[in-house]
Order: sequence, then C-alpha cells, then structure tokens
Amino acid sequence: MKNVIIMLLLAVLIMALMAIVGSIRERRKRKKLGLPADEPQDTYVRPEGCCGKHERCEHDAEYFKTKIKPEYFDDEELDRFKGYPPNKYTMQEEQEFLEVLHTMLPTDVKDWILSLGQRGVTMPDNVRKEAHKILLDMKDK
Repeated sequence: MKNVIIMLLLAVLIMALMAIVGSIRERRKRKKLGLPADEPQDTYVRPEGCCGKHERCEHDAEYFKTKIKPEYFDDEELDRFKGYPPNKYTMQEEQEFLEVLHTMLPTDVKDWILSLGQRGVTMPDNVRKEAHKILLDMKDK
C-alpha cells in the first residue's frame, strides 16, 4: 500500500513539473512572437510597425514606404477597436468587420488588412481567418 501512495505522489509531482515546463515554454514562445507573456488583462498593444497580418510580424516594408497614410475602405468606425486583443471581440463587433470584408473586392482585402494594421486595429480571429482564405482563393485563380 505504501508503494502505491508513493507512486501516486510521484505521478502527481511529474504532472505538475510538466505543467510548469509547458507554461514556461508557452511564455517564451509568446515573447519571441512579440506577444505578451500572459493573456492581456485589458487591451493588447501590437508592437510598433507590426501590420497584424501574420501571427509573427512579417509586414511588407515596401508597402509602408509607399503608403504613409492608411487607406480607408469606408470603415472609419473600426478605428475605435485600436489596441483590442483579437480574441476578445463580441459577435456584434465581429459582424462589423465582416460587413466591411464582404462588401469589398477580393483584390482590396490585402490593402485593407495592411490599412487596419497601420491604424493599430487588430481583426477578430475569425475575420482574419476568413480574410486570409479570400486571399488564398484569389491566389489560386
């Protein structure tokens, strides 16, 4: 009986150590990507110059050199979401982004994504996925 208790305690200890190591790895990974170590409490501010187009900031430097002011796509109301974390939008707020996305030409989607990034607006996760799907579909044609 004593051996069973020792084995159970050892198993719990190993699981706790694995959880701690996993947490440390996740924090390091988020730090490498320029994200906060933990889930943001209020708002997430994207690093300077990041377009928000990629999980890692791989923005098109040439685009920023040619476009000093962001281009608006009849979406000025989205500027109120500046600094919003992408996973904290409500369904109604997500719908606002989708309305803009679905009313533009597929050829304008890349410029729209970059424009939002220049303005410090991060798209909701689902909208970002849909926008990238449009870009991929357009690339296949």
